[in-house]
Amino acid sequence: MVGFTRVDGRSFCDLRQFSVELNPLKSGPSCRITVGGSSSDGGSVDDCTAVMAVIYFSPDNKNRNAVGAYHRPTFEVYIRPKTGPVKGYIRAIECSLLKTLQDLVDSSALGKVLVSARIQVLVEGSGLLSACLNALITCALVSGLKLREVPHAVQFGVLRCNDSTGFIIDPTSDELREHCLAGITMLCSPQTGV
Repeated sequence: MVGFTRVDGRSFCDLRQFSVELNPLKSGPSCRITVGGSSSDGGSVDDCTAVMAVIYFSPDNKNRNAVGAYHRPTFEVYIRPKTGPVKGYIRAIECSLLKTLQDLVDSSALGKVLVSARIQVLVEGSGLLSACLNALITCALVSGLKLREVPHAVQFGVLRCNDSTGFIIDPTSDELREHCLAGITMLCSPQTGV
């Protein structure tokens, strides 16, 4: 069994509290997701992650000479950190989000259009990839894009052997640093359960 107690009082299979705000921006379909920030007993926990996503549609005027790509949509995903330049791990998250968006959207009825997703990191804590994935999927639903399925992203922490064998769901930054070997983000499908 796990040899430590969680700071926020959750069991090892509970997610952190989160809130979703639909269409906070007037410029397009958008959503804001905040994960963590307070414990269930009213105490405050510093580890919070907040992102805001918006999707823009525009005619795709780029010259696409690739065979078979003339009538298909073009997708792009950009993430902007709260401060400073865009770092390498942000570019890796952008690539993961772009591939996920391309796989989830049923593009048969879209035609030649540019679908541009912009994600602003408001507060960076643990689970940034899962928060960005959930914000992107929610924003795609709000924008009216037809999705093949609606998955949910969850971060898992793989525990060290000296604590115990197993994992915890949605670990905080301190739990990842002190008790976990690695953090793994999974996109859980409602159809397959994995």
